[in-house]
Amino acid sequence: PNDEDDDENVGASGENGWKEMDDRETFDFVFGSDLLYEEVHALTLPGVIKRRVAAPNGRCRIVGAVRNRAMLDALVENMRKEGLAVVETHLRDNDTNAADWYEDG
Repeated sequence: PNDEDDDENVGASGENGWKEMDDRETFDFVFGSDLLYEEVHALTLPGVIKRRVAAPNGRCRIVGAVRNRAMLDALVENMRKEGLAVVETHLRDNDTNAADWYEDG
C-alpha cells in the first residue's frame, strides 16, 4: 500500500520516494543495461561511471546488444580516455548461428 502522507515515501523532490544522490556518493559495483541509444551517451557515460565507481577497486558492468558498433567503439575509447580499464566480451552462440539474430555490426 502506498500512503501519500507517509514521510518514508517522500524523497528530496517530494515525489515517488526518490531521494537526491549526494554528489560524492560512489558504489563498489555499477551495473548498466542497454545504455547506448544516442552518440552523446558514448561521450557522457564514461565520466558518470568514473565519478560513481568507488576507487580503486570498484567495478562496472555494462551489457546490451550492439546496435551500432561505431557507438560502442566510441564508448570504449572514451572510457579509456577517462583512465578506466575496459574488457569487452562477446556472447558466444550455443546452439544457433549468431548471425541469425545479430544485426548492424
